[in-house]
Amino acid sequence: MKNLLAARQFFSDVFGAVCFYNDRQDGYIAFSDGRKSIETLSIYFPNKLDLYDLETKKRLTNAVGENFYERYCGAKSRMLCGLYSSQLMVAYYYDNKVIGIHSYNHLGLKGSVDRIFNYFCGVNLNLYAENERCFSASVCTNNNIKIETGYNIQNVVESYLNEIDYKFDEYFRLDVSLNYPVLEQQKRFKQIDEIYGTENSNFCLCAKRRAERFSKLMGALSKEDLQEFYNDIGIGKTILKKD
Repeated sequence: MKNLLAARQFFSDVFGAVCFYNDRQDGYIAFSDGRKSIETLSIYFPNKLDLYDLETKKRLTNAVGENFYERYCGAKSRMLCGLYSSQLMVAYYYDNKVIGIHSYNHLGLKGSVDRIFNYFCGVNLNLYAENERCFSASVCTNNNIKIETGYNIQNVVESYLNEIDYKFDEYFRLDVSLNYPVLEQQKRFKQIDEIYGTENSNFCLCAKRRAERFSKLMGALSKEDLQEFYNDIGIGKTILKKD
């Protein structure tokens, strides 16, 4: 299935993300058991703040150069913008079929961009509640894809996939049911844990450690930089004292 490959191209083209596919640094392994296989994809939304985490800085610099934080037009020289940190996705196969795709971090990205990860995990976003199907804010993109308040998220993603002549018959989708997506996702996650318990735990730990490192970096931001981040992500928090 081509979900993760499509996600890699989408996030790279639209947001200037730096992506790593089937990289051992993300926990990728090749199984000797022919019935089991996985795909991994790490997606980094580069910001200036990543310069202060040596592991992330080295990885991104080696991949795309020392000015990696300038790849996304929406960053606008901020230390941190509304698209930030990294996301780890893993596709799990058994008997040559995808049994589920897990996205390990839930970032709360600007404009509900994080829901795009759910789409690439095979979720039909149009089965969500009406107010959860659309972008909640306008978001800058590096290409001609328009992300604006109220635009249907799934329609935007699929318009991009149509432009690159994506073959939807090679795309994994979760089964649709009346209780979807919660019960269906729970069933998939249970199956993943039964077959890939050790690997699932390791991916959870990897994502947790990355999130913790990034959280510590945010704690070192100046009040001005943090306020600019809050303004960009649109959560309306004010931390600067008025004169």
